Amino acid sequence: MVFYAGQRLTAADLNYPLALLRQTTLQALTSGAWTALTFTTEDIDSHNGHSTVSNTDRYVVQRSGNYLIAGKTAYAANGTGQRGSRMTKNGVVVAGSQVLLERTGANNCMVPAATMLVPFVVNDIVRIEGIQTSGGSLNTSVSGNDEQSFLSL
Repeated sequence: MVFYAGQRLTAADLNYPLALLRQTTLQALTSGAWTALTFTTEDIDSHNGHSTVSNTDRYVVQRSGNYLIAGKTAYAANGTGQRGSRMTKNGVVVAGSQVLLERTGANNCMVPAATMLVPFVVNDIVRIEGIQTSGGSLNTSVSGNDEQSFLSL
């Protein structure tokens, strides 16, 4: 947000969109394919950029500006292969957001995408995607608040 000398600020100028979306329903991820995560719970969605009914894999930007985006992908227990997380803007990977981890144990695994400051304009689409390479389908984890995938801005 940029302010200029002599500019009169209003409440609308300071009322920036906030969202915290969580995945509370399991989602199966195919091995070797980046997949957009679906979010079924909105803890915060101040400007109605997300729907829990349709297109639940995205947040649609409601106001242009720079946003601090954070998120993670939570995976069910499996000790084989890699797990990853990244963010996309309009279907293009946000440079520097991708994180890949090699599995070393057979317990649940949470992989945060790098937190990024990203410029957006109205109607841009933000997603978090996950990938796993276990060799078969693997569910996300929703077993507790600390083991849920999320997207926040």
